[in-house]
Amino acid sequence: MKKDITVEDAIKELEPEIDKILMEMGALKIIDGKKEYAFGSINTIWSLQKKLLKERYDIDWETPQERNPHITVD
Repeated sequence: MKKDITVEDAIKELEPEIDKILMEMGALKIIDGKKEYAFGSINTIWSLQKKLLKERYDIDWETPQERNPHITVD
């Protein structure tokens, strides 16, 4: 577990791993060098980020959906 890291930096470090998982799930494709996420994949991304931030960095992070429960995101 790393200490003294911002949430933004931790998420950036986790991005390749999360992208790999999403590609295996079929929720992400690379087309012409650009990431193309499947519709509705943002909740999966946030769930993975939340889980890995807690496991790897002991960061208790609230997803944007958790911070804004009155807004529907898909």
